[in-house]
Amino acid sequence: MLFWCALIIIFDGYDLAVAGIALPSIMKDMGVDPTKAGFMVSSALFGMMFGAIFLGTIADRIGRRWAIAICIALFSVFTAAAGFTNDPITFSVMRFLAGLGIGGVMPNVVAQMTEYSPQQDPQRRWSR
Repeated sequence: MLFWCALIIIFDGYDLAVAGIALPSIMKDMGVDPTKAGFMVSSALFGMMFGAIFLGTIADRIGRRWAIAICIALFSVFTAAAGFTNDPITFSVMRFLAGLGIGGVMPNVVAQMTEYSPQQDPQRRWSR
């Protein structure tokens, strides 16, 4: 479980960073100025905010595994879809939807790993 959760977090971080790395090429291909490019990339951050709030709480209803699977699907599909866009608005929408998954996966993976971690006796912890 630790391996899979760590792998998910690595891909989650890579997904967030890849748009920033590719931004100069995206700006050139779409012909946007730095102001519009900043909005395009930051739309994922807004998606992360809403994803952490809503997909974190939805996991209590549908289960952490399902919520993690939905989040992985969101950030995978919509990051790939962002690569096929030709205009800044569509790119921003795709990055926002990918951000929902990026933001939603973090609280769910942390909670899932916490549930699987062994309980430690509080008395034993202080006796070392």
